[in-house]
Amino acid sequence: MTEPLVTEAKSFNRREAQYAPKMREGAGRGVLADSWEATVHHLKNNSLNWPMVVYMIFVHTTAVLGLRNLGSVSWPTLLWAFVLWPISGLGITAGVHRLWAHRSYEAHWSVRLFLMLANSIANQVGARQGPDGRKCCFGVFLGWWKLPRYL
Repeated sequence: MTEPLVTEAKSFNRREAQYAPKMREGAGRGVLADSWEATVHHLKNNSLNWPMVVYMIFVHTTAVLGLRNLGSVSWPTLLWAFVLWPISGLGITAGVHRLWAHRSYEAHWSVRLFLMLANSIANQVGARQGPDGRKCCFGVFLGWWKLPRYL
C-alpha cells in the first residue's frame, strides 16, 4: 500500500492553544494601534532586526521604482510573473500557514518539498521559522520582520 500524499492531522496544535488567549486580549484595538505600539516598544528596547528593516525598505523601494519600467517589460516576463503569483500564494496558504503553522494536515515529503519551493518564491517567512502567534493580525503577517530571532 502506498503512502497517501496528504492526510488529516493526528494531534491538536499546542501552539495554537497557547497563543489563542493572547490573541483575544488585543482584539478590537486595531491594526494601526497595535503596530505603532509594537514599533515603539522595539525602538525603545533597541530590538529591531535592522538588517531585515533595511532589506524590506530596499525591496519595497525597488518594487515602486520597477513600476516605472512596467511598460517596457516583455510579455513572456509578465506572463511568467502571473504564473508564479498563484504558485507562491499556494506555498504561503497551503504550506507555511496551514501545513506548518496550524498543522492542519500531514503531507508526503514530495508535497512538502513543492510547498517549500512555492513559498520561497513569495520571499516571506521560511517554513522552519514559521509565523509565531501574535496578539494582532499585523504581528502575524507583517510584524515578524521586527524581531531579531529571524536573522
